[in-house]
Amino acid sequence: VTGLGGAFGIGGLVGDAADGTTITASWASGAVSGNAITGGLVGGLQVGTTLDEGVAKGDVTGATGQTGGLVGRNDGAIANSSAAGDVSDVNYSVGGLVGFSSAGSSITGSYSAQMARGKSCLSFATRRARVGEEDSSARIARPAPLPA
Repeated sequence: VTGLGGAFGIGGLVGDAADGTTITASWASGAVSGNAITGGLVGGLQVGTTLDEGVAKGDVTGATGQTGGLVGRNDGAIANSSAAGDVSDVNYSVGGLVGFSSAGSSITGSYSAQMARGKSCLSFATRRARVGEEDSSARIARPAPLPA
């Protein structure tokens, strides 16, 4: 999936999940590239959205930040999900699982299995890093163990 021009909210399955959306047991495996708010499965999860049992396996490339292997920007709730592709962006808020997680958002039982590259990122799979940048009140729980 490739976002054209200055497109925001690009994802392998969903570009921008609106308030009240629930995405369950979904996956994407292709490469995704976009400008900002770019994710391997979902570009942006708005407030009141839920992603449960999501899997993204493709590489993700962003240009202006908020780029994640699973979700570019998380304003909702992510549970029991994973990302396995390489993630890169020349700007800020880059993460193996989520690029940016805002105040009131949550991430539980989720992990990334690859590395992310950008100006500010938590990047390596060996550290099970997940989120490039987070608001101080985002709720992020300990990741699930990596599968054998």
